[in-house]
Amino acid sequence: AALQVGSAPAIVGTGQPGSLIVTQGHSATFTVTATGTPLNYFWKKDGVFIPGATNSVYTIASVSAGNVTTYTCQVSNFLSSVTSAGATLTVHSPLAITVQPVSQTVGVDSNFTVSVAATGNPAPTHQWRKDGTEIPGGTGSSYSVTGAQANDSGGYSVVLTNILGMVTSVVAQ
Repeated sequence: AALQVGSAPAIVGTGQPGSLIVTQGHSATFTVTATGTPLNYFWKKDGVFIPGATNSVYTIASVSAGNVTTYTCQVSNFLSSVTSAGATLTVHSPLAITVQPVSQTVGVDSNFTVSVAATGNPAPTHQWRKDGTEIPGGTGSSYSVTGAQANDSGGYSVVLTNILGMVTSVVAQ
């Protein structure tokens, strides 16, 4: 007869995996610390087992937007299993303008709008400029002028900023 002796798995207080904020393209590493013998580790992404992720440490070599979610680790043995608290992965990505402002011709007393579209996480802040000078209150993804006058002619651009940097649009006339 074989006798197997072990102790039930437990995740110690500070052994829970921590949430991470990582820049796109960099690595992310989650760690769980557990007691008990023997131990088996099974990492999950949104509750679904990750093939091959069977250690106390799980590393994603190069994160992308597709990795954004909650990760947990199920620690088990022949006595029982315990699942860690969820650790979220947030991925910051650099700014990129996907739609530039477009030049236009309008008549006096007409309305016009210049706009921009961009990707990046966290979402960027916007600051519109006319002829290189910041426009007070011009902080949205578009800037509109109602009842245009001759002094509204000029070059309009926008500066987009997030924690990873800034990018300036083309100048729309």
